Amino acid sequence: MSIAFMAFCSAIIADRIDSKAGNSWLLPVLIGCGIASLVYWDWTESLGRGDLRFYGFVQFYPMIAVPAVCWLFPEHRYTAGRYIVWLIGWYGLSKLLEHFDGEVFGLLGHTISGHTLKHLAATLATLVVLQMLLARRSRRRSETGTVVRFGPAAKRRSEAPESASREDRSDGC
Repeated sequence: MSIAFMAFCSAIIADRIDSKAGNSWLLPVLIGCGIASLVYWDWTESLGRGDLRFYGFVQFYPMIAVPAVCWLFPEHRYTAGRYIVWLIGWYGLSKLLEHFDGEVFGLLGHTISGHTLKHLAATLATLVVLQMLLARRSRRRSETGTVVRFGPAAKRRSEAPESASREDRSDGC
C-alpha cells in the first residue's frame, strides 16, 4: 500500500500542479520513500526494535497533503475531488482496520481479522482510482465525439483502411 499510495500522490501532483515534476523526478522519489520505509521497518524489526516512525510518516502524511493539494490547486484533468474523498475514506478505513486488527477479529467471533478487512478496504480504494480514470475516459469521449482505444484492439483498429466506415471501426464502446 505504501508504494501504491506514493504513486498516487505523485499522480495528484502531476495532474494538479506540474505534470513534468510529478511524472519525472517526484514519482521515483516518492516510490523510493515508500520502499525505504518498508526496508527500514524490516531492518529495525530484525534488530528487535521495530521502528515504525518512517513507515507511519509515509502512510499518513499523504492523507493530509493530498486534500491540501486538491484544495489549493482545484484545476484537474483526472483527479476529481469526489473520487479523492472516497479514496481517502477507504484508505483511512483500511488503516483503522489494520490498527484494530485483534479487536475486529474478536468482535467478528474470530472468523475474519481486521488485517483481512484492511486488504478489502484497500482494494475498494483501488477500484475508486479505476472508476476515476474510467469516468475521465468517458468524459473525454463525450467531449471529442471520438472513441478512445487502448491496447491491442487500438492497434488493429488504427491499421484499418481509411475507406472503412465509422460503424465498421467502432465496436460500440
